[in-house]
Amino acid sequence: MGHVSAGQAHRAADVLVRYAWVVDAYFEATMFMSETSQRLFRRYSDSLVESDGDLRIAHKRIMVDRVMDLPVTSKEFVPY
Repeated sequence: MGHVSAGQAHRAADVLVRYAWVVDAYFEATMFMSETSQRLFRRYSDSLVESDGDLRIAHKRIMVDRVMDLPVTSKEFVPY
């Protein structure tokens, strides 16, 4: 899984569904800024509810495990 937008890239791994209504996922986000870049190691823990036959996020939690400063790689964002 992955997502790329201007200035950042996300990659999720080790997605775990607990019970029927809680989803946990680890992910990394690389942030590209003009003076520095950072890699963030974070976790989602989403509580889901059923609504009209679909599951929807009722509560989203994002925990930051680590922030790693990186050297500037480029002044402009270049997608993969």
